[in-house]
Amino acid sequence: TQRSGGETWFEVGRSKTYTPTTDDIGHVLKFECVVIDAETKLPVGHPNTLLTSRVIPAPSPSPRRLISVGGADMMGQLDSDGRLSSSGTFTVLSYNILSDSYASSELYSYCPSWALSWPYRRQNLLREIVGYRADIVCLQEVQCDHFDEFFAPELDKHGYQALYKRKTNEVYSGNIHTIDGCATFFRRDRFSHVKKYEVEFNKAAQSLTEVAVQTTQKKVALNRLVKDNVALIVVLEAKFTNQGADNPGKRQLLCVANTHVNVQQELKDVKIWQVHTLLKGLEKIAASADIPMLVCGDFNSVPGSAPHSLLAMGKVDPLHPDLLVDPLAILRPHSKLTHQLPLVNFLTLMNCFKQS
Repeated sequence: TQRSGGETWFEVGRSKTYTPTTDDIGHVLKFECVVIDAETKLPVGHPNTLLTSRVIPAPSPSPRRLISVGGADMMGQLDSDGRLSSSGTFTVLSYNILSDSYASSELYSYCPSWALSWPYRRQNLLREIVGYRADIVCLQEVQCDHFDEFFAPELDKHGYQALYKRKTNEVYSGNIHTIDGCATFFRRDRFSHVKKYEVEFNKAAQSLTEVAVQTTQKKVALNRLVKDNVALIVVLEAKFTNQGADNPGKRQLLCVANTHVNVQQELKDVKIWQVHTLLKGLEKIAASADIPMLVCGDFNSVPGSAPHSLLAMGKVDPLHPDLLVDPLAILRPHSKLTHQLPLVNFLTLMNCFKQS
């Protein structure tokens, strides 16, 4: 503020980051960094400062066209606190949030640069995620640093416990902190953490090529299969009772898988193989305990594709056109592309749209 030609500064925070509020609109912000001696705790040298332009109101995100899916609209059953009225029911949110490292103007030329900036997007993402009040939240394309510095602490304030699996980085080269991964959050008052499994498709690719690929083709096979995708599998125990359960004293466990399947559309064999590998891992968990399965993620696939058929139908038609793309013969015999998990087809709910 200005008084009699001078300026008066008001301290609004002491942290490495600061998000402007509506009270800051029209004012200039000054970021001041002071070096402190670790022993004496006294300032060393002069403070470094950075001035901003005057704060303007943040633009509102463009309206989004939401598609209601039959049988999936649970909002009518929410109580005044935003929780489901049925104690044996819970809600799940799966969302590819678009990693900042991929949010370039080259890839999203139709989107204004200010809308792609992470400081702007993260606040909108947080507001939307928290607004759904889901009991379980599965996010994809979450950068390591954004998980540690933003999502985990912010969602902790709203009662969520966080788990994370970073993508492997055999292919990636650059800043390790910007590698993305899968993050799963759950409400501490609804669930407790029992066990965590990590699936690295690169390791599965190594094992596959050792036993199923000729020596002369191993390098070619690895170049095709090693894509750094991962899955995070979490076993949770419900803290609420399932109404009408036959055995009310039995532990109510739930297995939640969160994955991000390879995006390249020409690698149809890799997509199917990754989904099949994940399902076989879930089968082993299901065989060890009578536990329901929830499979969430960005599968980069559409209804009717082979990955969708495998997930929803438990098998893939041997004549499916996607199976024609199999240069390494890793999908043969086609009769092996099955699983015994009684998954209900709700893939439509899990199709992810990136927020720009």
